[in-house]
This record gives sequence, structure tokens and C-alpha cells, in this order.
Amino acid sequence: MQTLARRIAIGGALSGVMFSGLVATSAAASPDFDPIPRSEHEAGPLIDDIPDDAPLVQPFEVGTPVTTTISADDSGVVTGLVTDESDDPVVGALVTVVATSEDGEVYQDSDTTNADGEYRVELSLPSGTYTVVATAGNAESGQAVISRQGSLNVKVRVATTVSERATDVTVQVRDNGVLARGKVVLFGQEPTQSSRSKVGSATAVGGVATFRVRPWKNPVYTAVVTRKGLESSASETARTTPRFKLAKRPAGSPQPANVYPVGEQPIGGGAKSISRKIPGNVWRSMNGLTWRKGCTPRKKLRLVQVNYRGFDGYRHRGQIVVSRSIGKKTAKIFKRLYKKRFPIRQMQLVDVYGKNRGGRPGANDYKSMAADNTSAFNCRYVVGRESQRVRSPHASGRSLDINPFENPYVSAKGTYPNTYYLNRSAKSAGMFKSRSKATKVLRKVGCHWGGGYRDYHHFDC
Repeated sequence: MQTLARRIAIGGALSGVMFSGLVATSAAASPDFDPIPRSEHEAGPLIDDIPDDAPLVQPFEVGTPVTTTISADDSGVVTGLVTDESDDPVVGALVTVVATSEDGEVYQDSDTTNADGEYRVELSLPSGTYTVVATAGNAESGQAVISRQGSLNVKVRVATTVSERATDVTVQVRDNGVLARGKVVLFGQEPTQSSRSKVGSATAVGGVATFRVRPWKNPVYTAVVTRKGLESSASETARTTPRFKLAKRPAGSPQPANVYPVGEQPIGGGAKSISRKIPGNVWRSMNGLTWRKGCTPRKKLRLVQVNYRGFDGYRHRGQIVVSRSIGKKTAKIFKRLYKKRFPIRQMQLVDVYGKNRGGRPGANDYKSMAADNTSAFNCRYVVGRESQRVRSPHASGRSLDINPFENPYVSAKGTYPNTYYLNRSAKSAGMFKSRSKATKVLRKVGCHWGGGYRDYHHFDC
């Protein structure tokens, strides 16, 4: 304490004393101030002993930012200088640079001033015009302007999912490499669709937009993005896995050329089987093929449409033409087969296989059988008896042929479409046997199975 007193006393003889940010004047400035200790053991005056009338100087901090300058170019580089009240550079000051777009988007970054009081910030900005301000402490710069040209980049991501199960399509939008706001329109196209259809639209907030979808069978999703006069797009295939197990077949058994044909996309849950009048587009496709003048008139025919379980483990929607008299019965048959988990390879109108061989009436049933196509109405002759002009029961639309490849037909002129499955002990999905559940379904509604005369795919209803 004595040492401290002496130091203060000695300092009092100087023009002033700096202590804890306060400046005290010399002893001469105050006659009541005695800087000399009374004795060697007495402490000298402390700061608290300074008279009330002693002049004071307000505290200040050396190097406090007072001025901040700013300069910016359209590449996004912002530079400037930070100085204190003496116009000396401030070293180590934190400078925050904020860029605000015309529509309110805010981007910022920061830097610390170097030994010369300079800062440099490289802003990553999407396209647009920005007002830029730099702040160091309480010192704010003037405004600078940056105008950025843009370059859009779009990415679409879809996680692998089970067929028809809900999942998300995520669209990421970047402008000059920065996640940016943009308008997104999403389109989807399943393999059976000739063109893409709109899924929905959204704004990519923070550069990301999400859509909820239920992909069926590996559809392609395309996102079209627009932002401030720019447009870009990207596509991604949604990888789906089968909803059900693949249909079993014996090892080494023959298969149709198209093992897993793609039917139409299913509608709704379950079989959704319906019987309706023949629409115009279907009738036009039938004319000259499955139907010709003199055959069962249009008003006595019905189009049955149904969801079915395919051999590929996916659901498909198929259609066949039958007699009006069994329209509702047929819809019920396929609804029950669906519930029994009975698989069907494909079900499309026989007209797609073109005209019959040799200019004979009807569509080509040979090709239809070889493709394992389930069918019904076809104004033709009996297979193998065309030369005799024996009219087929299919000409009336009251007979069904289901999974002909696994259930062949033995005629006087040969076996169609293959001989392998004449072995009725073969264990293959889609086969009809006398005691199988699928055969019982058709018998129960009054359909007679042709297995007794070796027409295993045929049912008269």
C-alpha cells in the first residue's frame, strides 16, 4: 500500500494521471489535494480522495469502428475499409455484409478486417438485383448495388418404394449454385401413358419443394422450374418394387415372349370391376377385327374392366368384351379371382393382335394365346376347325379364355399355345385344375370348365 501511495504521489507531480480510463489533473489544479504522505506509514491519496471539483475526461476506447466503406461488383465480391474516429484502420473488426433482393430475399456473410482495416466478402447470390450494406459494430456503410445473372440447376429425387405406396418427390432448385426460391410444376408419366400428366405445382421455399405421390410401375417424374425469367427442368425415374410376390413357375418351363407385359394402370383399391356399354373408341377398334357385320350387335355386348394381380407382382387394369347377358357375372368372377390372389398375365382386347390368319374372320387368337392373353368375345371360328367354318362360342361373347399359356387347348390339329402344360401336375401359378380355388370360383357362378375336353383355359358361362 505504501508503494502504491508513493507511485500515485510521484505521478501527481506530472501533468496528469491516467487510471481506469479517468484522467486526473496535477496537484496544482487543486489546492486541497495533498499528494505527499504525512508519514512513511500512511497511505497516499487514492482516486476516491480526488476532490469533486477536479476536472474529468470521459472514457473512450482506442480502435472503435466509426466509419465503414463499401464497394461491390456484380460477381458478388464486396470490399471496404473500417476506420476509427482518428481515421486509423481498425484491425480485427467483425464486418457483416447483408444483401437484400427486390423481393425480400436476404443473404449474408462476414469477414474480419486485416492489418490495414480492410475486409473482403464473396457473396453467393442467385439471380436478381441486391442492395448491399456492411456493418462493423455500430458503424454502417452506405448502400452498394449488385445485379446478378442467373443459371438454374434442378435436381429431382424419389426414394425407391413399393408400388402404389405413398412417397415424396423432392425437387431442389439452385440458382448460381445457391438454393433459391422458384415455381415448380411436377409432371409424371407411367409406362402405359403416351404423355406426361401434371402432378401438381408448388413454390420451392428455401430452394426445396416436395410432392406426395403414389408411383405405380417405375414412372418418370419431371420438374419444370421457373425463376425470374429463367427456366430449367430435370427428370428422375421412380424405382418401384412389386406389391405382391412374383408368380411361381417350374424351373425350365417355357414362357411367353413378353414375360411381364404391362397392362393399364390400376384404378382405386381392390378389383374395381365394372360392366359397361361399349364406348365409341373400343367399338371402332373392334370393327373389322373381333366384330364384323352379322356378329352379335353392339347393344348386346358389354365391356368389363377390372384390376388384376399380374405375374410380375404388380396390379394392372385389364378389359375384355363379353355378352351383355354375362356382363355383371364376369365382373363378379374377376373380382373373386382377385380376392383369391389368382394371377393373370394380361387382359387386353384381342384386336391388338391384328387380323386372323389366312384372311379368316375375327382377330388373331393364336397370337393372343401365345401372349398368354385373357380374352372373351371374338367373332371367329373354332381354333383348329376354321376350314369347317365351325363358329366359336366366343362369337356370342359368352365364353372366357383365361391364362391360355398355362392352360393349353388340345385340338384335332395340334396343341395351342404349347405342350409343356399338358402336364397338369406342374406347379405353376395361373393354372386351372379340377379342384383349384380359381376353378371353383367360376363353377360357383355357373361357368362350365373345358378341362374335361382338354381346353384348359376355356369357360362357357
